[in-house]
This record gives sequence, C-alpha cells and structure tokens, in this order.
Amino acid sequence: MSSPSTLAPEKRLPPTGQPVTAEPEGVRIRTIRVDGPHVAPLRGWRRLVSDWCRMGSATLIAQGLGVICSLALRMLVPPAQMGVWHTARLLISYGNYANLGTSKGALREFNIATGRRPRDGTSKPTAPRNRNLDLAFTVNTVTSVVYAAALVVAACLIDFGPTHAWHWRMALAAAALLAVGMRYLTFHVSILRAAQRFATTARLTIIEACVTLVVAVAAVAVWGWPGLYVAAVATMVVSLCYVLPRAAVRLRWYWSRSRLIGLATAGLPILLAGVLWSVLKSMDRFVILACVENREHQLGCYSVALLACGALGGLGSALATVAAPRYGELFGATADRRAVARLAMRTSEYLAAMMGAVVAVAMLIGPPLLGLLLPAYRPGLPALVWLVPGAMLLTLAMPCSHYLIGVRQQNRALPPVIAAIGLAGLGCTQALDWQLGLAGVGGAMLIAYATYYVLLVGISLWPALSWQDRLRYAATHTAAALPVALTLVWLQASRGGAA
Repeated sequence: MSSPSTLAPEKRLPPTGQPVTAEPEGVRIRTIRVDGPHVAPLRGWRRLVSDWCRMGSATLIAQGLGVICSLALRMLVPPAQMGVWHTARLLISYGNYANLGTSKGALREFNIATGRRPRDGTSKPTAPRNRNLDLAFTVNTVTSVVYAAALVVAACLIDFGPTHAWHWRMALAAAALLAVGMRYLTFHVSILRAAQRFATTARLTIIEACVTLVVAVAAVAVWGWPGLYVAAVATMVVSLCYVLPRAAVRLRWYWSRSRLIGLATAGLPILLAGVLWSVLKSMDRFVILACVENREHQLGCYSVALLACGALGGLGSALATVAAPRYGELFGATADRRAVARLAMRTSEYLAAMMGAVVAVAMLIGPPLLGLLLPAYRPGLPALVWLVPGAMLLTLAMPCSHYLIGVRQQNRALPPVIAAIGLAGLGCTQALDWQLGLAGVGGAMLIAYATYYVLLVGISLWPALSWQDRLRYAATHTAAALPVALTLVWLQASRGGAA
C-alpha cells in the first residue's frame, strides 16, 4: 500500500478550450470552458455577488457598531488600562503565527480539492482534504497551548512594577486563555470561508459586533476595566456556540510528519507574506514613533487618517476574501492558471469599480466630517486624502496575491512586499526630513502601496493574461482610479489656493 502524498499533485486535464466537468459541493454538475472571456466561478457569478452583498453589508454594520463600542469604552476605561488591553489583543493575534503556516497550507489544499470532488455524487470531502485539516487542527491546538503556557510563565516571572503589575498579569492570563480558544474559533471560521459559506460567516460578524457592544459596555460599567476581559471571553464563547453546530467539517486529531512538512512548506510563504504585509501597513507608524519629537501627539492625530483607511480597507478585504476560495476551486477543476488569472481579473474589475466610487466620496466628505467631530485630531486629516487611495490599491492587490496562493505560486508574493517595505520606510523618513509633515508621510505610503500593487500585478496576473486581457485590465482599473486621481488633484489644488 502506498503512503498518501503530502499534497495532491496537479491534475492534468484536457487542453485549453475543451470542456471540463466539475461538481463542487451543493452545485449540480456543469460544463466549464476555460477558453474565451467568459470564465466564471464554479458556483456562478450570482452566488459570488450574493456573497459580496452579505459580507459587505455585515462588515459595514460591524464597523458601525465597533465605532460606537470604541467610543463608549474610552469614556469608561482610563487610557493606561486601555493601552494594556490593546497589548493583550496584540499578543492574542501573535498566536496565529505559531503554527508556521500549516493551517494556511491546509486551507489552500482544501480549496483546490473542492474543485476535484469525486464524480460519484457523494457530498463527503475527499480523504486528503480531511487529513490536511485534521493535521492543521492538531498543530494549531498544540502550538496555541504552548504559546499560552509561555504567556502564563511571562505573567509570573516578569516584574511589571508596582503601579500596573496587576493589570499586566491579568492581561497576560486572559491572553493565554483567549489565544487557545480564538485560534480554534478562527480556524473553523477560515474553513467556513474556504467552503464558501459566507452567509454563516456574515451572520457571525454581526453577532460578534452586537455581543461585544452590549457585553463590553455593560461589563465595564459594572466591574470597571476587568470587564474588558470578561466581555472578550463571553464573545468568544457565544461565537463558538454559533459556529460549532454549523462547522463545515468535523475536525479530529491526526499526525503525519511527512504531511506536516508539506503543509508547512506550502503555508509558510503565505504566512510570511501576510506578516510582511502587516509590516508594510505599519511602516508609517514606526517612522513617526522613531523620528518625530512629540510622537505620541503626532501619532494620535495621524490615527484619525488610519481610522478612515482601516474602515475602507476592511470593507475591501471582506469583498476580496469572498472571491479568494474560488481561485483554488477553479484551479482544482481545470489545472489551468490562465483560466484562474482571468477569473481574478474579472473579480478585480468589480472591486475596482466599487472601491473607486467609495474612495472618491470618502476623500471629499471624510476630512470635513472628521474635523467637525474630532477637532483635536485635525492635524492628521491632510494625511487622510493620501492614505485612502492607498487602501484602494491594497484592495486591488488582494486578487493578485489570492491568485498566487490558489495556483500554488505563493513564493512570488514575497519580493513585491519586501520592496514596498523598504520604499515605505525610506519615503516616510525622507518626507519628515523635508518637513512635509503627516501629509508627506501619507503620500510616501501611497507611493509604496502603488509600487506594491504594480509589482504584484506584474508577477502574478500579467504573465498569465493575453494581450487583450491586459488591455482590458489596464483600461478598467484606470477608469476606476480616474475619479480618485481627479479628486486628489482637486483637493491639493484647493488646499494650495486656500494657503
């Protein structure tokens, strides 16, 4: 008996132009043609648009509730305790990196295997797909427990001083508990997204926002700052109670050293690219903290621009994430990178059209509205008109990176983000040296984001597209970016005239 392969090999199918039959779960058998301009997701454009509407509306509702919750908590919790709480949340997020990318590799194979479902009509997933997820579950659990133990040891051994020692120890203890539970929850949510059950994940997004708002405000009002941790645990428990009965697969303990090496090899570049992408988005803050004298005040003013940029980026990310599993699914059904590239191109066109209109409006109404609501933060508003177009570019870059992951070329995503990080650090530093202020920092980040987008397109979709597709891609994205560019020019001209 031969041992199972670590990762399923690419399936060789008929040449481009011949029909391919595929049967994803919950979808009738249909014929796909991988030539011509009409490449579509296996489950159809109607399903994709429906998922876009669900996730987009859920994200907007959750962001609105999140803003209300943040304002209410800052009225009840002193800044020092709020700073400790944000550090605890950061430590919880670091727990996602402990598995060395095995879960990301397993999810990528899950998407590809979905397009290779057996033709016997069964609704059960293939054995290799379940084994990969089971192994990722095992690694996630073990590594998150080890990480939690390290946090507990740190809470016991580190001397935090007499003033905030109790705050830090409670924060680390809560982070240890949440790191294990949240890693289990987020893995199930990631599987639901990979299985394209976005109705479930959209409802979960709204449920978490509602529970966080109600429980956090009530708990903090009753118990003070410890209520933050009570609310975090309560939200996690409610989310688990909602997700587990609706889980896409039933996870079991499983171990295979050879399969682990394969998943880590596939997932580590994806994880590293995600970490570097987060570093790229944080370079402006790093430079402000390192190079500005009154850095706390300047970073606080700059945060209002980051708030608007984060809201638009969150919406764009939610929309791009909906399309991501479709790329691997189509690649599993066709083994044709050109077909997947055309699908990524089409979804990117829709994203560009939606984001272009939203970004232009945000650039016009964002600064005066935020200046009216938060007058103390007005020094950071000039950076907003530079950062918001950058959020659009990062959103348009996501289909390119998701394409590379879906067709097993994830290593190519690393050079563009590394180059953009270097350019962002150099540009932000130079802007401050030239006395351009926070607006100059925002402009430097826009240049870095544009460089990242162009480089990523050049190494991902561009080589796989025909000249006709390239012209279409350039034309549609230029048309979507034109209102944003004209708005930026008009705002800068108006500012110069006012000066």
